[in-house]
Amino acid sequence: MNNTQNQHPSAESKEIYLPQSDVGKGGDGGKNYDADIKYASFGIRTASFIIDNVIFYLISEILIYVLGFSLFSFAASYAFTFGLFFMCNLKKRATPAKLLLSIKLADENTFKKPEDKQIIARYMLSSGFFALYSFYKIFIGQNHLIWIVLIIYIGIACCYALFNDKVQSWYDKQTKIVVIHD
Repeated sequence: MNNTQNQHPSAESKEIYLPQSDVGKGGDGGKNYDADIKYASFGIRTASFIIDNVIFYLISEILIYVLGFSLFSFAASYAFTFGLFFMCNLKKRATPAKLLLSIKLADENTFKKPEDKQIIARYMLSSGFFALYSFYKIFIGQNHLIWIVLIIYIGIACCYALFNDKVQSWYDKQTKIVVIHD
């Protein structure tokens, strides 16, 4: 073993070295992290998004069918499904698809469960726009301009994940949350 590997770096070095017990706990500003922490890739997050939307659609459609085709059934089914996904995020740190794919939300500094306020803010920034669009569509009617704005917003928010090491979307970055493998 080379003797220089075990020596501490000189004062001029820009690297941050922490005792092994501190690695992955966020004390280094994210430059060093536990080798066990693996960020969910853009691909798996996209798959999660697609699966969640299919699940959301199926639950909503089943509820609409059971409740009957009325304005109330549309609103109730969407509200129930958004609530279900929201509670999954709060209790399990994951949506149904994230659970299926073994990924979860974590605080970006501690890699532990994010605080409820972080999850609520993330949910509002990511899914709140979908909820507003859904209720607008139900109560006001189809408007293609809103659909275009929604696509641009989600596109920018999600593509942000392509350009950072932690694969954080815009709303993840704002709420200091990362998505990691379970």
